[in-house]
Amino acid sequence: MHGRPVEGKPAAGVPLLRALLQTRPAGPVAADAPPAVRRAQVAVLRDRCLLTVGFFAALRRELARLPVDHLEHVEDALWLLVARSKADQTGAGRRVELP
Repeated sequence: MHGRPVEGKPAAGVPLLRALLQTRPAGPVAADAPPAVRRAQVAVLRDRCLLTVGFFAALRRELARLPVDHLEHVEDALWLLVARSKADQTGAGRRVELP
């Protein structure tokens, strides 16, 4: 009958991001490695990139459908186009600068 204030969770910080990234250690992708090993190495790099971009752009559900071509490297910055989100039903999109 009566609403209650929502109790939010504390925001994830850089120490948590660092701990998450340490669970997926990455090394160089060896061109002469067997295909299965190369796929595993590329998957680790993909996971690390998604964690990092999702953290710095503060993305949740938008991250899952983020096309690679929505990332743009301009001078010394990385820009991300979030074409549509839950809060942007019209699809106007927004550009986010990543540190």
